[in-house]
Amino acid sequence: MPIELSWLIPDKILLSRWTGDISGEEVRVFVEEVEIALDAAALPVHTVIDLSEARHISVETAWVYLQSRLPTHPCRGQIGIVRSTLDGEIVTDLVNRLSPRTTVRAFATREEARNYLLSHNDSPPPLRPDSDSSLSSSSSPHLGY
Repeated sequence: MPIELSWLIPDKILLSRWTGDISGEEVRVFVEEVEIALDAAALPVHTVIDLSEARHISVETAWVYLQSRLPTHPCRGQIGIVRSTLDGEIVTDLVNRLSPRTTVRAFATREEARNYLLSHNDSPPPLRPDSDSSLSSSSSPHLGY
């Protein structure tokens, strides 16, 4: 499977490893699995997304994430991206620009991401007053390279 999800620190930090070419459909499955973990959580859950083995990430993945419940989930913690590719940087920038909460930061190593996330025990900052809530109800545009 191109995206493997496991606990880096149980009930606190999820680790997802992305390998190969990542499509919107693979991210849909990932989003569903993360939603299950967040629904069961009592406190914010952070995520480390390791892209060191990813080759291509479809821009559609940003839309899949943004149209899910994850950006506004009360237990959505911060997200640390590790070894981002150019595709990953584009998706990260898009998510941070369009998400009602800025949650994604880039790191060189899992350890750096882990240490940063451990220093944040709460959810991302409150929703921005200028955020566009219409994204969650719009249909996903077909984006690709």
